[in-house]
Amino acid sequence: VRILAQTMASERQSPLRLSSLLLACVVLATAAGPPYGPGHEECGPLFGRDAPQFHVRDTSCAENDPNGPFYDATHGVYHLFYQDHLAESHGGVGKGPDWGHAVSKDLAHWAHLPVALWNDQWYDLAAVFTGSTTIVDGKPVIVYPGICDKSHEGCETGTALAIAVPENPSDPLLTNWTKPSYNPVVNNTQRDPSTAWQTSDGEWRLTTYDGLVYNSWNFVHWEHLGTNPIFPVGECPSLFPLPRVCPGCDEGFKGTLPSHVHKCSHDGDWMQVGSYIEGPANTTGRWEATPGVDFSERKIDAGAFYASKDFYDPVKQRRINWGWAIVPPASTQTLPREVMYHPVLQQLTFPPVEELTTLRDKTLTYIPSLPLSGNQTYWLGDWPESMGNTSEVSATFKLPAHAATFGIGVMVGLDSTGTTNVSANVFVSYTPSSGSSPYTVTVGVEQQGEPLQQWMNNTDCPGNDYNVTDVDYHDAVTCQDACNEDAKCEAWTYVVRPPKYASCCLKAPVPSCLPRSGLTSGVKHPGPAPGSKITDTLSLLPTETELDVRVFVDNTFLEVFWMSGRVAMTVPLKHINQQAGMTVFTTEDVVASSVSAWTMSSIWVPAEEIAWA
Repeated sequence: VRILAQTMASERQSPLRLSSLLLACVVLATAAGPPYGPGHEECGPLFGRDAPQFHVRDTSCAENDPNGPFYDATHGVYHLFYQDHLAESHGGVGKGPDWGHAVSKDLAHWAHLPVALWNDQWYDLAAVFTGSTTIVDGKPVIVYPGICDKSHEGCETGTALAIAVPENPSDPLLTNWTKPSYNPVVNNTQRDPSTAWQTSDGEWRLTTYDGLVYNSWNFVHWEHLGTNPIFPVGECPSLFPLPRVCPGCDEGFKGTLPSHVHKCSHDGDWMQVGSYIEGPANTTGRWEATPGVDFSERKIDAGAFYASKDFYDPVKQRRINWGWAIVPPASTQTLPREVMYHPVLQQLTFPPVEELTTLRDKTLTYIPSLPLSGNQTYWLGDWPESMGNTSEVSATFKLPAHAATFGIGVMVGLDSTGTTNVSANVFVSYTPSSGSSPYTVTVGVEQQGEPLQQWMNNTDCPGNDYNVTDVDYHDAVTCQDACNEDAKCEAWTYVVRPPKYASCCLKAPVPSCLPRSGLTSGVKHPGPAPGSKITDTLSLLPTETELDVRVFVDNTFLEVFWMSGRVAMTVPLKHINQQAGMTVFTTEDVVASSVSAWTMSSIWVPAEEIAWA
């Protein structure tokens, strides 16, 4: 409901946003619960162990865009906000969302804090949408778009830009935020303000989703400068200096480096490298191609990833990016990824931050060298059921002199006949190159769907709800009957939850289904679930002799990184084998020079542990 309500409150939704509405029946119908506001933040029962465990997410509510990440140098704390559940209702006004809040000392372990920004002023009464944080004179300042009533003076566009600052700067967690009396700082504007950048003259500038540029000399009074006609148009834009070069990637490079990166979201998330010329004061500046450097936009994640937000980390002098992972049961934030630049390949890379290795718990396997013959699938080990549900597996393959498809299988099980059933194969379709220039190969994730039955216990089929009814009956058969009697219905899910005894969710078309305790689902016409394949193009240098793949499995989805993030992919799982085994596989003779796998621990710690660490 939070996501649906956000859509109703907004006229801004992209096709990807619309396609990801109503992610799970489990999240739907929370509006009938208690009013949302300070002290009333839960959307229903807490998500359980079958939800993602090492990604930042709300405890019980649906979420989407990451918002305003920053590092508080005074207290040594990282902050990440995100678009969270329904906004507070004021006489029927307040459709969502607001800003959830999490904090960390190390980017690996996190604590939940109360909602940071509620919709409690005329200029944000309907919702608090996606914004950014800028460090101004050493202090964090949030600029966000408030969604307001268009009948109110100054709100003809339905959006105003406003500022929020810490209420108590001495609080080590900056838990509470306040909105200055001079708000809003811009009336009749548009959404998604970027983090501001400062010119050599001390002028602050920021951009919004439609390429509009605003400026300020004191971060209080803002003016509209105009539209930068060269900025690609999209949601959640960002402009930042070129990040550091990836380790060892500049060997032999003699060209010109671009100065900046522009990012925006439109049918996925895209980044573009080029040269930003700030120009005279009180102008938009120029965004143009760097001589000899590709100026085209490149998608930074081919999977279920959108509305990413970045910030500069002064601790390790790096740029870090989070995305909205559109995954069951109700979305998460992706793992934090460092943004780097590969000057020889003229592309950005997105490896997971190095701190994530501290989440490794039990070593499941370590194989220093593994020769594989043609059409071989190698089982990486036997361990208790479900240990692979929250895990990391990494493999480095020596590039063969012949064509081959090889990779890693995850969520693998054995049926009663001993046949291997693989939920997802992370693959490389490799063809060698004889040239002296960079070349490309295809990489991706291929999945099998779970067989679909008319009745499936402990199963959720999230998404594609067209009718959700809160009901008093205690038998899921009645929900199944409702689907059978409705010509439009192709699948159903029955979930016990307030405000009545349960909810019956009717769906069309049939969504992907996955195990979830306590839910019952079914389809009208049983049969094999459709599989899927997501692919992207990986660039390689002719001098490279090995290729690495790193896969994070977190219950309902994967994050995959090829060649230290030259390609990154966020992939919801269509089927979960409870055995949760892992394999490496190949179609031709290949050597895996190393294979490792670990279980991953939960990221969550008490807020006090962050405050006093």
